[in-house]
Amino acid sequence: MMLYPLPASSREEMNAALRRVGADLRSARYFEPKRGVLALFLPQADFRAAAYIKQELLARGGDAVVARGVISGEARTSPVLLLGTPGQLRALRQKLDVMDCWGLPAIREGLSRAMAGLDRPAWTFPLRDGRSLRLDGHTRMMGIVNLTPDSFHSGSRIDPTQERALLDRAEAMLRSGVAILDLGAESTRPGFTALSADEEAARLLPAVRSI
Repeated sequence: MMLYPLPASSREEMNAALRRVGADLRSARYFEPKRGVLALFLPQADFRAAAYIKQELLARGGDAVVARGVISGEARTSPVLLLGTPGQLRALRQKLDVMDCWGLPAIREGLSRAMAGLDRPAWTFPLRDGRSLRLDGHTRMMGIVNLTPDSFHSGSRIDPTQERALLDRAEAMLRSGVAILDLGAESTRPGFTALSADEEAARLLPAVRSI
């Protein structure tokens, strides 16, 4: 069973996570102190496993977000958002070693794989030309701010003259962990029409000034 990191460091991200799990949004204030710790998302678990994980994490100073109806048993399954420090999550994993019910062994294996991925200091990927790409603590994520009106993906297009929309998109990327903003002013989709330098500058410069 796969667990994977989910962003939950901002209030907006935490509220989005609560909605994804199906939790009562009125509980958001109780998770405020947990923003910024590791957040691992489990797409589905038996309701008894979800309640058990929440209980065990609470006992260790962490917490877990579960769907409405888990405690009462009205919900038979639930996504789970595990919230804790690496130490708290490792302690939970150790406790799960002795549990063999409610699908907990598969959850333990998924948690072990997720923690191993988080603990791994570097990843190396071979490239076709014989070189390799190393991802480590110096890796930075880049977000593309799409300023092209004829882009292949219409949902990503931003009008560079609409300053508020442009800044909202850039700020959302930065909040999600992006370290580099790439302002794309010329489409490279199949059949694209090349721009002159003046046309590209007309799209690019307003965005540069705004950001």
